[in-house]
Amino acid sequence: FILLTTALLQSLVDTPKFLNNGHMRNTSLPGGILRLMFIEGQFPVFPWLAYFITGMFVGDSVSKENISNMLKTAGIFILVSIFLSVCGFLIPEIKNTPFVNRVFTFVPFFYPALIPITLLLIGSSLLLTGLILKTGHNSNSIVLNILAKTGKLSLTILVIHIIGIRQMAHTFGFWKSYSTSLTVIFLFLFLTFCMLLS
Repeated sequence: FILLTTALLQSLVDTPKFLNNGHMRNTSLPGGILRLMFIEGQFPVFPWLAYFITGMFVGDSVSKENISNMLKTAGIFILVSIFLSVCGFLIPEIKNTPFVNRVFTFVPFFYPALIPITLLLIGSSLLLTGLILKTGHNSNSIVLNILAKTGKLSLTILVIHIIGIRQMAHTFGFWKSYSTSLTVIFLFLFLTFCMLLS
């Protein structure tokens, strides 16, 4: 329901097929800040509400030790995502309205979040979580330790990137001023540094 509502709202305001940072911060569009908050911002209520509800579902499944239900749900989400994507690819004429187009179009990016990619991401998250929990407490302690470090690493990267790199780059005028190869080298060194910190 949330994902269908997302597609409907995106169709009503004619959300572009690709959103850039400028658009996701543009409060001068019709609807202003509410449009960004609910539909076209960085993390809009629709479809991010679906992830929140998925988290509640996971918590309930874990508390009831019903991991099989989580894995079944993951399989359904992934299969529906594949089905919609294949139908949209093989039968392009079904995408004859903006709403239906958003239901059947698979794009490998998340801004804006169309239904197939959202289902695939939620399904993959459920599948990974369910498989880790299914393996049992003793055998997955190493895996959980790796995941915990990865989670801390992602937060470390976010904080250092926003405060340290992005802000300094704008302040000192070297934002987007390096070649691709040099940027990759910097990124590798940066990730290594963050891993050591985490």
